[in-house]
Amino acid sequence: MARAIYMMFLCSEVYPFNDGNGRVARIMMNAELVKGNQTRINYLLSLRKLSRNKEPSALLKVLDRLQLCSDNLYGDDFDELNDYLVKCNAFEEPERGKLNIIERTFKKVEFRV
Repeated sequence: MARAIYMMFLCSEVYPFNDGNGRVARIMMNAELVKGNQTRINYLLSLRKLSRNKEPSALLKVLDRLQLCSDNLYGDDFDELNDYLVKCNAFEEPERGKLNIIERTFKKVEFRV
């Protein structure tokens, strides 16, 4: 996963081409994931359903789930966040465990002046 993230970052940050950097970044990321026997990250199938079939529900579901997942990723304690991700099955392949997003409550700190 680390190599996949690095490849995507590298292509996105260096911006080596005039056009197609996002596509190349996704290809490189997914190539590294496949090489490591990990599941590809693919929201493009749902995007294709929208553009070809005028069916937005798949894309909306994917984006809603991604937003809910990212909304619950916070904190300064690595071990606490890692434990949360393990409980959610975030490191499991889809055939071994479905992602179970556990909603967390953010503790707001009030500052007084």
